[in-house]
Amino acid sequence: MLLGYLITLAPTVTLWDAGEFITAAKVLGVPHPPGTPLFVLLGHVWGGVLPLGGYAWRLNLMSACFSAAGAGCFFLVAHRLLAGEDVVRRIGGAAAAAVISGFTFTVWQNSN
Repeated sequence: MLLGYLITLAPTVTLWDAGEFITAAKVLGVPHPPGTPLFVLLGHVWGGVLPLGGYAWRLNLMSACFSAAGAGCFFLVAHRLLAGEDVVRRIGGAAAAAVISGFTFTVWQNSN
């Protein structure tokens, strides 16, 4: 999942909220109500600690990593829900659910 996000990762600031959130994380500002303070604080720390690429690329990478972690958590939930199935169906079904949900347009767009 993370590899797919990394291949399509935006190299710089994109339109809409992403650019606003990147700017807010850089200066510890409030992008717009309700302000998404957790993203801004985590982005500020992530952007300062990670010494790779430009600031916008680092925050886009943070979004990709968090989305991949979310897909991993969704895999675990689906795996638990398929408890009555055999191992192949349980793992395959959970993996399919995570990949399909992780690459829906809205999730993918916000992940990179």
